[in-house]
Amino acid sequence: MESIFIPNSQSLKLADQVIERLIVACYVSGAEADREFRQVSALMRKMIEVLRREFPGSEDQLSEMMVQILEQRLPEQRVREQFPGLQENLQRMLAAHQRK
Repeated sequence: MESIFIPNSQSLKLADQVIERLIVACYVSGAEADREFRQVSALMRKMIEVLRREFPGSEDQLSEMMVQILEQRLPEQRVREQFPGLQENLQRMLAAHQRK
């Protein structure tokens, strides 16, 4: 049976900030984009720490929890299409984070 978890408002707020920074990164390049991606990475690390406190003993599931929360917080597909590279940037950041 699959576990069900309900994130608190702090992890949802962090997820919204990640999405916001990724949207900004869609419209900037160079050093500005690098800065946005560093901020996203820091927010993702913080989100994992919040989830770790919320769900002790679930260490092996924390990354998957973060992925699920972020995907649920994304705007609907029609809106996502207005942000070039949003989905790709999110996938790239998740992959980079999971390798750490």
